[in-house]
Amino acid sequence: MDISVILNAHHEGLLANPSCGSLELAKAAAEKEGISVEVLVVLDRANAETVEFFQNRVPSDWALIPVGYGDLGHSRNEGVRRARGRWISFLDADDLFSNNWLAAAFVAAENDKRSIAWHPEYDVLFGREEHLIKNMDMDKDHLNLELLLERNLWSALCFARREFLLACPYAETQHVQQIGYEDWSWNMAALGMGAIHKTVPDACHFIRLKEFGSLNLVTDAANCIPWPSDYLKKILVERQKAVAAAGEESALTPGLIDQHR
Repeated sequence: MDISVILNAHHEGLLANPSCGSLELAKAAAEKEGISVEVLVVLDRANAETVEFFQNRVPSDWALIPVGYGDLGHSRNEGVRRARGRWISFLDADDLFSNNWLAAAFVAAENDKRSIAWHPEYDVLFGREEHLIKNMDMDKDHLNLELLLERNLWSALCFARREFLLACPYAETQHVQQIGYEDWSWNMAALGMGAIHKTVPDACHFIRLKEFGSLNLVTDAANCIPWPSDYLKKILVERQKAVAAAGEESALTPGLIDQHR
């Protein structure tokens, strides 16, 4: 199997219908190019409406995997463990792929043997706000990685090798301890393991910003920060040394804002 698409679902209900449609189109485009694709729907504490929708809507060869984690990081990891594909692509059940995403990401990934987390060239954010984001490519763009102290630079809908995702799993969200942002945390952890983040030209994801019920809104409200990974610690130590050398006081941006949801 070439690609496993992990579709994470919770309480989306009928909002999942356009997501499934976009996935079907991207899957068909990839298969037309001879790329094999499987779909695993991970239903994490999904409500009755969402379960009923998927049971009645999706093709019979899509695997439905009910889990009870109540945690997006764990449910993403479960999908990776169950996947048969050499490559993993994530989609949340209220977001959309561009039709060319799977085929274009596969070709780009197959032609570059480095450890890479691939992202579309553009993210279109819609819903409660509307934004167009051109994602950063570490081979092409001048990127100050200290930005990762202040905001997330890439969404969770990456394309990566399954073996890398097994070695670098998503972290658990712990709102009580004010630790969250599984995607932001993973993006830094991947860098810490020697991977880089790159973009797939002319590909796009459409990411819904919901008015309520969003994990990101809950995480924001809890004043969370990403997991303190070794990579984050390295950035902090290097910044502190630079500040000390300049004889200035250390100051971090007070608000940590995820630009993607």
